[in-house]
Amino acid sequence: MRARTVVVVGGLVGVSLGATHAVHAQQAEPLAAFDAKVEQAMQDWQVPGLAVAVVQDDSVVLMRGYGVRELGRPERVDSATVFGIMSMTKAFTAAAMGMLVDDGLVRWDDRVVDHLPEFVLYDPWVTREARIRDLLSHRMGVDRGDFLWFGTGYSRDDIVRHLRYLEPVAGFRTAYGYSNNMFITAGQLIATVTGVSWDDVIRRRIFTPLGMANSSTSIWEIADVANRASPHEQLNGRLQPVPYRSLDNEAPGGSINSTVVDMARWIRFQLGEGEFEGRRYIDAQTLRETHAAQTPIRIGEDTRRLNPGIHFSAYALGWQVQDYRGRKLIQHSGGIDGQRSRIALMPEERLGLVVLTNRGRQNMLFDAIRNWILDAYLGVDAPDWSAEFLDVMRRNEERAANEERRVREARVRGTRPALPLERYTGIYLDSAYGEARVSLEDDALRIEVGPEIRGRMEHWHYDTFRIVWDYAYLGDMLGTFVLGPDGQLTGLELPGWWPTFQRVREPLPVVGGPSR
Repeated sequence: MRARTVVVVGGLVGVSLGATHAVHAQQAEPLAAFDAKVEQAMQDWQVPGLAVAVVQDDSVVLMRGYGVRELGRPERVDSATVFGIMSMTKAFTAAAMGMLVDDGLVRWDDRVVDHLPEFVLYDPWVTREARIRDLLSHRMGVDRGDFLWFGTGYSRDDIVRHLRYLEPVAGFRTAYGYSNNMFITAGQLIATVTGVSWDDVIRRRIFTPLGMANSSTSIWEIADVANRASPHEQLNGRLQPVPYRSLDNEAPGGSINSTVVDMARWIRFQLGEGEFEGRRYIDAQTLRETHAAQTPIRIGEDTRRLNPGIHFSAYALGWQVQDYRGRKLIQHSGGIDGQRSRIALMPEERLGLVVLTNRGRQNMLFDAIRNWILDAYLGVDAPDWSAEFLDVMRRNEERAANEERRVREARVRGTRPALPLERYTGIYLDSAYGEARVSLEDDALRIEVGPEIRGRMEHWHYDTFRIVWDYAYLGDMLGTFVLGPDGQLTGLELPGWWPTFQRVREPLPVVGGPSR
């Protein structure tokens, strides 16, 4: 590896992995006031730490860490701090698939079942007609189904086998519908075609050739890394560290961990249309195909306000594409427990950026930073993007609070469950999502869905219970027990997350003594 070159310019610290890509003073000038903006905005958003890199004309013009890795500890974020990049992983999966296209092993419009016979969807016609391109462009028309992988013990193979039980929510190729499960499927197709795991393909074909030495595909690979950011969430009214979530079963859709040093190399590879430091790793036309719009995305009021001059938005292959002030913008966000991120490319300006943060919900700072950087290089007199995004977030929170108020007002006071609490216990089953287990512990119902998702059930009204999940990040929800005409318990509805679970086993043993 070449020696690092560190150049201090206008208060900004830039780091490059090669002297030929050192930070240039004239290139850093648009960001001369950047530090002060970011540091003030971090206070406004209560983001403990973040890292930023900016690339222009194949040179790193800014690479910097801000804040701390973990609240209450002194260690600072720097350019080598490891963060999860979450759904920004999807572009790596698309690029790896493109490399297999170049190798002649697959074509974008091959039928999925021709390479992955175990791929079966609810509709036999969609199963037959679905192409590799469809897996990568969010247009299958099936339920999002994140709880096939989130907090479950399902493997990637298990998830692919359970896709057949996800019901359609839109017509095939008629609407944008985000699906991590289809990227998991794409990863399994890559593994089947190559004979090695998706993880190995990413390491061998992308990480190693690009010199992304501190990038990995599993949280277990960073367990002993000292310089890593701790995720944070606002829980019980207090911002606090939360554990990393293993995304091994969802890996092709969101498991990569990286640094801004490594991500700057990925940006240079993307802006170089598959060429990096004089070597080509993917055909330029193949990489351009991953940047080409496939599925239109509706532009909402907030999106229009926060993306000046936007006329179109679409999903490509592992990327979202739109226009921003008259330029094409290729980008993706990432988010899971305690972390949010953004990568953005503006090819006409030979400009790219990445922002990694260690706060999850109630955090849109990474996009405010994106806009500041884009506007600086476009020579635009930018508004206070932090204030703009804060206003949008607060209005969204107000809408959510109004909805919660509406639900509370609709509650019917003074009702009782139709059955004694112990009668609600038992095993409830869904073909896709597996078991939901309801038990009685110390006179209170508890629910467990899969190995990780547990909570207490508090009576709301009639046979509806408010579920307060043990991990507050998940919030709470209402679940309703379903009784048949004969008064017998037949199922449990968990709207918005899962379909109705059918009851398959009678009451479970009571823990902590009999109910009153």
